[in-house]
Amino acid sequence: MDDMFDFKKFFIWLFVLVAAFVFVTKTYTLDDVLAYADKNPHRPSSEKIAYFVGAIHFQKSEYPQALKAYEQVLTDFPTGQYAPKALFRKGTMHLSLNQWTLARESYELYMKDYADGEDIEAVKKKYEYVKFK
Repeated sequence: MDDMFDFKKFFIWLFVLVAAFVFVTKTYTLDDVLAYADKNPHRPSSEKIAYFVGAIHFQKSEYPQALKAYEQVLTDFPTGQYAPKALFRKGTMHLSLNQWTLARESYELYMKDYADGEDIEAVKKKYEYVKFK
C-alpha cells in the first residue's frame, strides 16, 4: 500500500494549485505586479518581475505597457542583468512604431553602454536602418 501512488492527495493538491492560480489571475493584473516591483526595488526579484512584465506586454505587442515596464528596469536597475535586453527591446518597439529618433537614441545608448552585450550585432543592424530616418 505504501508504494502506491496516492491519487486522492494528488487531486487535492492539483485542485489547490488550480484554485490559487485562478484566484491570482482574477485578482491581480500585470500593472499590479509592476507596481509591486516599483514599490520594492530593494527586493532581488523586482528587476526580474519588471522585465518579465515588459516581456509579456512586448510579446502581445502592447508597446505602451511594455515601454513602461522596461523604463522601470532601466531606471531602477541600470546596471542589472536585464537592462541591456530592456534597452534593446525599447529600441525595437520604437522602431515598430516608426519613432525613428527614439529608436536611434535607444540603439546609440545600447552601443555605448553595452558594447559587448549579447544583442550588439542585432542593435548595429537595426541602428543602420534607422540612422538616417
